[in-house]
Amino acid sequence: MIIYAVYVITEGGELMYSENFHGKSMKDLDLVSGLLTALRMFAKEVTHADVKAFEVEGLTYHFQSFNIFYVVLVTSSLEEPQKYLHQLGLRFMKKFGGDFLTNRENPIDYAFFNSFKGDVDEVLGSIVDVSSSINPTKKLTTAEIFNLPIDTQKVALAILQIEQGSLEDISNEVNLDDSNTKILLDKLISIGYIGQKTSNGKIIYFCTF
Repeated sequence: MIIYAVYVITEGGELMYSENFHGKSMKDLDLVSGLLTALRMFAKEVTHADVKAFEVEGLTYHFQSFNIFYVVLVTSSLEEPQKYLHQLGLRFMKKFGGDFLTNRENPIDYAFFNSFKGDVDEVLGSIVDVSSSINPTKKLTTAEIFNLPIDTQKVALAILQIEQGSLEDISNEVNLDDSNTKILLDKLISIGYIGQKTSNGKIIYFCTF
């Protein structure tokens, strides 16, 4: 499972914290938080239940409410990241307190919540480490794969299928030795179709689609 982003949003739709782990951050984050809140409220009205997740163009938005705010994790999988949602919500409540959120009169100052990054790093650090990451600059699709040099097509297709993996994982998928697979991975990184990050001390290759 790849985690792409985390958002903390008031029940009224005001963004308090966001972090994008792969690719460029969106410029209008208030629009994003407003859209997520509207979709969540609409789904709740239709289903008469709290929305746990919904999928849009291959990304799954997972929600957990903490009464006065909710946490969103954007991932590559329908697998529910319940543990991480729960920990992030409890830490946010402990750090900033319910009184500030329920009794505030002034507009939200985003800088006030910047210190939450340390908590995000601690909770998600085992699966997200962007300290030495290289992000893809292009989306990898089956159409794009067929425009690649023939020697890289097999590796690109393997990454598209497994979403992310170590050098060993990808070598096994394409039935090549690690040294040749690494050369092809470096080619794909250089042209922007895949990225790499460090997770639990291992280099992981991934794509966006």
